[in-house]
Amino acid sequence: MNKSKFSDKEKLAILGKRDSGEATTEELCRQHQVSASTLSNWKKAFEQEANEEKRKMKQLEEENLRLKQKVADLLIDNDILQEGIALAKKLSARSNKKS
Repeated sequence: MNKSKFSDKEKLAILGKRDSGEATTEELCRQHQVSASTLSNWKKAFEQEANEEKRKMKQLEEENLRLKQKVADLLIDNDILQEGIALAKKLSARSNKKS
């Protein structure tokens, strides 16, 4: 596959002109010496990339939620253990006083 003479930034600018109505597809093709199918391929590629980023973001959000829940569970476990330790210390202190 040939390397494009346009950077991604340039491709987005060209597609933006078409999407905003500044220029028609035909005008852009003539001006930049590319075919209409090339413009269409660029648009598809950027849409796929955006969809992939959305999918990754959703996965990260789900993982973040799972980890937050795990931290919450561990904090509850820690509180329960701390209460148990405090109670054990009180009972130990009482039994030492009686002895």
